[in-house]
Amino acid sequence: MKIRIINYSAGIRGVPRFVLEVAHGLQMRDPDIKLEFISHGLALRQFQRIFQEFKVAIRFIDMPPPDYWRSAPRRLFNIRGTGLASMYLSRSIFTWGFQIPDQALRECDLVWIPYLHFHRLPGAWKVPVVATLHDMNLLSDIGGLPAFGRRHERQMLLRAMQLPVHFVTYAQATIADLKEYLPLALAPDKFHVIPITGNHVRKNTVSALPQTWSWTATPYLLCPAHLYPNKNQAFMLRVLAGMPNRLPVVLTGADTDLPRLNPRARKLRALMKSLGLVLGRDVHPLGFVASGQYDALLRHARAVIMPTLAEGMCFPVEEAIWAGVPVLCSDIPVMREHMQRIGADVIWFDPRRPASLHDALLDFQANYDQYKARALEQNMRLRPWSWQDVAHEYYRHFQLFMDEAKGARAANAH
Repeated sequence: MKIRIINYSAGIRGVPRFVLEVAHGLQMRDPDIKLEFISHGLALRQFQRIFQEFKVAIRFIDMPPPDYWRSAPRRLFNIRGTGLASMYLSRSIFTWGFQIPDQALRECDLVWIPYLHFHRLPGAWKVPVVATLHDMNLLSDIGGLPAFGRRHERQMLLRAMQLPVHFVTYAQATIADLKEYLPLALAPDKFHVIPITGNHVRKNTVSALPQTWSWTATPYLLCPAHLYPNKNQAFMLRVLAGMPNRLPVVLTGADTDLPRLNPRARKLRALMKSLGLVLGRDVHPLGFVASGQYDALLRHARAVIMPTLAEGMCFPVEEAIWAGVPVLCSDIPVMREHMQRIGADVIWFDPRRPASLHDALLDFQANYDQYKARALEQNMRLRPWSWQDVAHEYYRHFQLFMDEAKGARAANAH
């Protein structure tokens, strides 16, 4: 079996890890499987780096999309913090999204698009195509796209749903969101739920933390979330600023080092100043950190706090649970679904009600020993769901879709 994986969008931490773990699991499931990864530019280099880091064998093919230079979103001149500017320029200079080349959908048994957003499919092909939809955030006003970007994404998804594509999501809650955003396009038989996991097969090596991070010797909260509106960091900071005996919070994830060219980062800096929060004392904005360092930060953290408004599945929450670290988590349907699936307990709060998070933090601080003991104890009784299980489900669906395609070709031949 030859499977081609296509991704032209340089993803945040979760997407490359997802692709890496499923690819490794497919190889473990079927040693004869052949995997090819098609990409170009920054995305290709990013995925090559993570596959090399974890020593997963895959053939990389550098295949630029048609008019690659005109594709958006991207950085202007590769300068950090210019992604939003490029989105606005896309209205006139650039095109929106990456056109998948016709030849990418040939000479293989199946194509998997692990991140459908920002990808445009050609008009026709002969092999089965499976696309994973992570969430519907980019269709909402909290997904970080301007209004015209949301329209482009909606149009691309509508078109994809009219084509012979099978879709996979992480949760039933995502399908419910899809019904809200694209009510006339949803064909239920084309959607399949395969949950993913934070219980990583490819375990990271915990790295030593830099000596300059002396604050790691004292208690802190860890908020691992990239700098997009759905992550809701401003809400969290407003609540933390009013807490008695507040713990400092560590921000990790793309652009959480608050680059001054990033408009969201500038707003967050201004908010911190207005709240009297001091960088380097109350807030430690680290930005993206390597996997080993992140694991060390997680294990030293008093708790993980996740104030998100919307998700498909939140890696950091499950990673914390499997590491025995307490979690304060937004009470939203998709997170309820994932926690129920693995049998995990977290401290819930309403991500739109400051009093809810305030009370949750007070309760956590007053009863830390009990919450820590519960986090460690539940780690031994969580319902097992590994990346091998995820890959097995993908493999099973891939086989099913290939058999359907063979049956359709045989019927057409007669």
